[in-house]
Amino acid sequence: MALIPCPHCGKEISSYAKRCPGCGKDLTQTCEKVNKGNVRSASTPEIRDAKPDYNKIFYITEDEFEGKKTVGMRFSLDGNPEMDSQSERLHAKKPSIAIIYISSASGNYFAFAYYETDLVNKIKKLNVTDYDSRIGAPSRGMIINIDGSGNIKLDAEGNNPFFLINQAINQDQFLQCCRAHHLEFKVFKQEGAPIVINGTKEDQEILIDHLRALYNYTIDSSMFPDAGFIAQKWVNEHRDELEIDEDDNGSQFNTNNHTGTANPSNPADRPVSKQIDGTQLVAEYGSLLEVYADEFEDRVEIVCKNDMTGNPELDAVCKRYDVEGPNINFHYNSTVGTSFSVKYSDVLMRTVIEKDQLEDLADRVSSPCKGMIINVDDGEKIKLMVTGKSGNDSDDEMLVFFELTQEQFLKCCKAHHLEFKIFKEDAPEPIIIRGNAEDEELLITSIRAIYNVTVQEIFPNARLKLQSLIEKKEAKKAQIEKAKKGEEDKVTQSFDNKKTVGVVLAIVGGFFFILSLCLMEDLTTCLILMAIGIIMAAVGGALFIYGKLRKAGASSSEAWNGIAEVFNNIKS
Repeated sequence: MALIPCPHCGKEISSYAKRCPGCGKDLTQTCEKVNKGNVRSASTPEIRDAKPDYNKIFYITEDEFEGKKTVGMRFSLDGNPEMDSQSERLHAKKPSIAIIYISSASGNYFAFAYYETDLVNKIKKLNVTDYDSRIGAPSRGMIINIDGSGNIKLDAEGNNPFFLINQAINQDQFLQCCRAHHLEFKVFKQEGAPIVINGTKEDQEILIDHLRALYNYTIDSSMFPDAGFIAQKWVNEHRDELEIDEDDNGSQFNTNNHTGTANPSNPADRPVSKQIDGTQLVAEYGSLLEVYADEFEDRVEIVCKNDMTGNPELDAVCKRYDVEGPNINFHYNSTVGTSFSVKYSDVLMRTVIEKDQLEDLADRVSSPCKGMIINVDDGEKIKLMVTGKSGNDSDDEMLVFFELTQEQFLKCCKAHHLEFKIFKEDAPEPIIIRGNAEDEELLITSIRAIYNVTVQEIFPNARLKLQSLIEKKEAKKAQIEKAKKGEEDKVTQSFDNKKTVGVVLAIVGGFFFILSLCLMEDLTTCLILMAIGIIMAAVGGALFIYGKLRKAGASSSEAWNGIAEVFNNIKS
């Protein structure tokens, strides 16, 4: 006896059962085929021991910052004669139904989405006027007809063609779809008759196989044991022709739905701060921290003296242009919010992108920030929302601020390692900044010093250690600058040498030229000396001009162009 899935409801049953105990449907023909060896059982060793590769069946995206996971089917169902004919006429993708599973902090949902975006865009682009008025119109809801009898009614999400089934409340509704043999989707717009999506018999079978595989992956892996393998086989067979949309269709950030962000209006979030004497603070820490004190406004700002970079890919691009890459710093302001914040900037990187037209980096860098996660010691995560900006997104002085509570700031102070993940609105992956050991130690020691002077002195060695680290860094910087200047001096000297050689050659060449004029009676000697003199003078002049232009900062090609221009003028 083998266990097989019921073809009607998916429940595992005996291969000798005449009727399914779950749905009550007749199974006489199905069981006869199995027992005769015409159908492979889900309990045979090759299937029982294997698992489908769901990463191939679905596109799966996870947003660490949002705490959201999206699982989308690679198959979508089209099949409306009216809409399909308009799509074919405009060479647009046919309107279709796609099914997505969304897991987030607010709940888990199965989403039925109606897509007609490509058709709408083609209508706008081509300025078409004779199109169905329902295309692009707001949606009211959807009715899913199951096997021509039962209906599932779903409301649209904010007039958008997006219809949700809440897993916690209506899981059975999605299971009904999985158990169906035929599904019909009616999309209701604000006006007019519903848009009915049916699909062919073959498409219906593919859709239901994928629905069952999605149920297995997200809810119960034992419900439809063969579905994952069937769906995977279809994906493998159609991989070359599949057009996979990897866009995140999740909701935008809502600061009210997330924890970890300080609320400036909540007194509990404000630190118990010391009375800070700005003048004294400048005197004591002016060389260790960036301190700004305004006695009239009774305001004190403190910033770590050194920004921390640490993204190998982006830093390497910036190095070519001698600019600082995306960077992190901590900020204290005695008059704003919780007083503590993390400051992020990538404006110099943006200038590099514009200069070198690095379009592949534009979304990752130039897109507005939506949030940050601070990874403390590769364990605890502090999630922060954008709480302030300095300048506009296009501004050369654009800074983004993420406020921290006193408790969150203290956790950073006590850390040994800090990693910063900056999430952008239009980028699927965050920008990760993690400095080297030296820069990380300097940053953590700096914020400990800030905590000492603003809240409570609980890091007694912070000041002396910070002074030592800064002196070490400045000494290293001075050494690098010295070496750089030495190299520059060598280059400058080489250009001066070229100028000197050029002058000498020009003088000697001039001497030979004058000498040739004195030997006119010996024509052969005269011509030889004259040729030597002209060549030496020309070479000497070229060397002089090249050395002079290169010393002035011109590139090699620019210097040669300058030489050519001078000789052309002489020729003219």
